[in-house]
Amino acid sequence: MNRVNEGSLKEEHRKQVQNKAAGIDGVTKAEYGEKLDENVADLVARMKRFGYKPQPVRRIYIYRTYGSVRGSRQAFHATISRKECRDCLLD
Repeated sequence: MNRVNEGSLKEEHRKQVQNKAAGIDGVTKAEYGEKLDENVADLVARMKRFGYKPQPVRRIYIYRTYGSVRGSRQAFHATISRKECRDCLLD
């Protein structure tokens, strides 16, 4: 928990790729970044009081049309806050 602070979360937000798909909440990186200070402060406060509960990951099936053994594959899209927390803790 000592690695997670506002500075480290803002740094992880900066490292995120711009054109990735939005998560289950529908918020993109650009929308999250408009109120970055407020979003990060709220996230840190929830994590410090152990009230942070990550939202579920959105699962998408990508169907193949030709030459495949299986009919589809899965893609998973996490929310921006979940990605930031994950990357901050993994560093």
